[in-house]
Amino acid sequence: MGANPEAIRSKETNELVGLSFRVATTDRYRDANGNWVDGGTDWFTVKTWGNLAENALYSLHKGDPIIASGKLRMETWTTAEGAERCAMVLTASAVGHDLNLCTVMRRPSVQQEKRRMQDTDNGDSVKSSSSSPYEMAPEADEEIATESTVTASRESEPVF
Repeated sequence: MGANPEAIRSKETNELVGLSFRVATTDRYRDANGNWVDGGTDWFTVKTWGNLAENALYSLHKGDPIIASGKLRMETWTTAEGAERCAMVLTASAVGHDLNLCTVMRRPSVQQEKRRMQDTDNGDSVKSSSSSPYEMAPEADEEIATESTVTASRESEPVF
């Protein structure tokens, strides 16, 4: 990631509705001597919406190695000076850290934490007294795998 994500907020309510961030990809190849050589770098804008945007806002940071998938399209606009501009934009349906380059530790999503806090505020008992997200029982109708955020670590070797 080339910079920290930027929030896209509703003009009416100022609530977070989306997220935009820039990512780069650089081709690498081996030269005649077998050494790795960096090729050209391409930059793309990635946009996310809804729960994905909220979770990504708390999970992604400048420099993080990420993987994103979704629909790639050309976005065009006209500048204040009247010049036509265009950029490749990926509307992401999934974003995560690249596990080839870092390790992650799962924790509850922003939405899960909000529900847990609401349950506590309403006097309901909290499912787990432990702070470990692995011991928290999911709601009957929720899938933990679809609502998780991660914290990245850039350690070169795993620590056991």
